[in-house]
Amino acid sequence: MYGIVANPMGSESELAVDNRNESSLLSRIAPPIIGVLLVIMIFALSLGRYCLHYFPYEDDFALVRYSAVQNSPAPITWITQGFAKYFANDPKCVTGFFGFVRPVVNATYYLESLCLRSTQGPFLMATNVLCWLVSVCFVYGIARRLGASRWIASSAILLYAMSPCWYRVLIHSSFRNNGVATCFLLIAFFLLLEDHAMRSWARLLAAGGLIALAAATHEQAFTSLPVFALGAGWLSFKTETEGRVRRMAIAIAAVIGPTLLMVICFRMMNPRYGTSYATGGFLSELGRSDRLTALGLHSPLLIGLIKLPLRVFGAIIAALNAFTPLGGDNLAKLKPHIGAIVFVLAAAATVAVWKRTPRLMLPVAAFILYAVGRCIGMPSAEPRFTQMEVAWGIIVLVCALSAGFASANRTAMIAGVAAALGLLAFDIVSYNATILKPHAILLRRNEVDREAFQRIRAAAAEYPGAQVILANDQAAMWSARAMLELAGFKKEDFEILPTIGNYPSTDVLLHFAACPVSNQILRLPATIQVHLFYPIGCSVSTFGRDLACTAACDRMEGRPNAAAWSACLEQTMDQGPCPTPVIDEVAFEPDRPLVVVAWRDRLTVPDVRVLSKESGLAIDSQTIP
Repeated sequence: MYGIVANPMGSESELAVDNRNESSLLSRIAPPIIGVLLVIMIFALSLGRYCLHYFPYEDDFALVRYSAVQNSPAPITWITQGFAKYFANDPKCVTGFFGFVRPVVNATYYLESLCLRSTQGPFLMATNVLCWLVSVCFVYGIARRLGASRWIASSAILLYAMSPCWYRVLIHSSFRNNGVATCFLLIAFFLLLEDHAMRSWARLLAAGGLIALAAATHEQAFTSLPVFALGAGWLSFKTETEGRVRRMAIAIAAVIGPTLLMVICFRMMNPRYGTSYATGGFLSELGRSDRLTALGLHSPLLIGLIKLPLRVFGAIIAALNAFTPLGGDNLAKLKPHIGAIVFVLAAAATVAVWKRTPRLMLPVAAFILYAVGRCIGMPSAEPRFTQMEVAWGIIVLVCALSAGFASANRTAMIAGVAAALGLLAFDIVSYNATILKPHAILLRRNEVDREAFQRIRAAAAEYPGAQVILANDQAAMWSARAMLELAGFKKEDFEILPTIGNYPSTDVLLHFAACPVSNQILRLPATIQVHLFYPIGCSVSTFGRDLACTAACDRMEGRPNAAAWSACLEQTMDQGPCPTPVIDEVAFEPDRPLVVVAWRDRLTVPDVRVLSKESGLAIDSQTIP
């Protein structure tokens, strides 16, 4: 006690040091924590109830059916079969481009099913929300490692979390694939930007493994390989003073090698791997032109050589909207010039500090490669395919803005603040139009699909071996067969008729009541005839089948009406118009139970008619309201 009194200043100085350390720690962690808490609060208030009561729809059923532990999946089939079986509503006529494999997505469903042996509930959205939060945190981390200040980098958390590129991930479980892939890629970039990462085999191989995981989550991640090769080469060049070429080659090989090895393994197990709907559609479209064919040019190679420069030029123009993805998942009716203004302002801020901030070279290069590359390959891609270009665009913006404030560059400060505020306004308007306004519709969608599945499951419990007719399915679409199997029907004897809708907006619940359908059933001596009456102008679509094959099979089986709508859809590429009504005839087995499920529109619970035998239908027509 005496010693303490004799030297009172010692304890005070130690206390002052502790206070400074605590203050320093708080100043370091406060900006990102505030940003993350803000986006969590926005999510909880807008989508919390929806996710807590989430019920699967569309692709969800197939992934639950073939990945959840309660269905005894064989994980090797996640690669060997790919999605071919998942979305085959007509097993005899599987659609073409189904060579894509996403085993990491399957694995996430498997892990979730270990926690909750149910096909519904918040666990189905847990991975989506987690990847969203982790991704926005790593956008902050990358911006910090590229020189952005803490508070300005924390603004990137809000700008990226509210971007339309994440909306579909936050409302649809099976669309997690883009989000999970983005999460892995951002973590890989963060690792490579760490000091001395180019001299660490552990970090290089860890980054390479993360890229491979991203590619095994969604095939779009393969487009990141050039970006990572450029980044690893550039960082090695800046780090090394001796043996630069050798070190650059080693770094590039370590980063992209695991992904290339994975591709080889996947191709050995599934020769169709790589023939996805995205790459297949791009290559076939690039080599086809009605105008050039009319001029006498028929070679796909020459047509492709002519169209590719035009495609590149168009991609450069389209990249002006890389900050502000429109269409598809974004229901806001905004003009493209808004995105161009934000792009120009961000570019002005970047140019203003370019000479003083050489670190901007890498994020700018990544942003350009992602934006232009995606616009070349998928010029009309939905916002969820733009997650990486939006991330790097925001990183460039906050880094330029931070450099502008650090150097007191008025041009960079004014242009950067204006771009950030414009992008924030765009995100708020888009979030309001896509998430907040349709909130009641999203909740209703959960209730309708849950009630529909319960009715179908009750029918399956009563007659598991029944013949099933699914008319105007609005819930499962691609996964209709998987939904019926999950419900408990044992025999794969399903007649899945086309779906009527106001596409392409039906999947995000816009204009959900624009195309109501009345379903009429007529029992003939040997068949059951189903009529779908719908308003003129609505589109007719069928899912998970090769239409040419379906039409040929229907003709061989003596089903002229079914062959007619199959041929119509094949000629119009699933966009209609096909004559109303759509008529299908289904051969029935005498005295076998029959279940007819018929939807009116997206937010109406379907009618589920259960008959112990087909004779329960009168010979005259009956209309299902």
